[in-house]
Amino acid sequence: MFGDFLDIYFQKIIYKINFMDRLLSISTFIYLLTVWMFVISLATKRRYIDSISRVLFIIAGAAELIYFIWRWTESYRLGFGHIPLTNAFESFVFFTLSIAFVTCIFIKKVPSLVMLIISLVILGVLSYLSISPFNKEIEPLIPALRSNWLTVHALTSFLSYAAFFLAFIGGVMLLMKSNEKRGSFFIGNLSFSICVGLMLDFLLMKVWHIKSLVFIILFFVFSVIVFLLVFLNRHKLQSLIPQEEVLKNFTLTSVYIGVPFLSIGIVTGSVWAKYAWGAYWSWDPKETWSLITWFVYVAFLHLEIRKKSNYTLAVMSIAGFIAVIITYIGVNFILPGLHSYGSA
Repeated sequence: MFGDFLDIYFQKIIYKINFMDRLLSISTFIYLLTVWMFVISLATKRRYIDSISRVLFIIAGAAELIYFIWRWTESYRLGFGHIPLTNAFESFVFFTLSIAFVTCIFIKKVPSLVMLIISLVILGVLSYLSISPFNKEIEPLIPALRSNWLTVHALTSFLSYAAFFLAFIGGVMLLMKSNEKRGSFFIGNLSFSICVGLMLDFLLMKVWHIKSLVFIILFFVFSVIVFLLVFLNRHKLQSLIPQEEVLKNFTLTSVYIGVPFLSIGIVTGSVWAKYAWGAYWSWDPKETWSLITWFVYVAFLHLEIRKKSNYTLAVMSIAGFIAVIITYIGVNFILPGLHSYGSA
């Protein structure tokens, strides 16, 4: 009888683990529903559909949060006991979760078109993870990562990346909407296409192990495709893009959230580096690009205080996010350094 009890007990544990593993897929499916609901909302301009879409977005984020917490608690059950932010798969999961979290902070004020783009990006990343070659196993930390500083440093860094992503979307739309300078839509579209092309290229580099020439060709192809898609639908997009003041406030709020988080991430990272490698700063590529990113956004805040134009602020938010892409994806996947373990 005791043997039957153990058999039932372990079957329940296995069922729970299988369900929790599927929870990320459930979250992905809800994001898919969210995307379609926002498309319908924008097409019909019905407020109640927009409200349902936002509720679905929150539910999808909650499901992903439960999955993230489960991986965290599961690491303790396995005897490792660490936050699940130590390989590429886990980092991308938390990056999308961070985007959802920051969005939910002021979800009522986020324009519907921005919500659609955010939902599409999260859906795309999670779908990519489902077919990617990334290691999805929960594994023990390498010696350099065994520190309590990991949690604070990683959490704050990813939250800053998420906030800057939102600022980037706001900046691109601000350029597309603005009539301040001739060619603003072209510059906004080009910036958006370049950033999307870079992200896609970096991710495929990990999957296909492509070389430099192929990287450049694919980057060009991806950027041109995205640019043409936006350009051919420019009139519809401009009618859907919110007013400049709304976009400016959204972009500013996102940067105000991101800069403090990035500052804490850099400081805690320096302390952690002293603990792990014996020096507060070693000009590792990740450290260098984090500092570059910080300077760009501090310059953004300085220009905002000086009451510079929306055009200038939008360009700065885009430049900052390009630095974020290099810091987060480019350094981990391409540049060798102390942070290269993040691409595992």
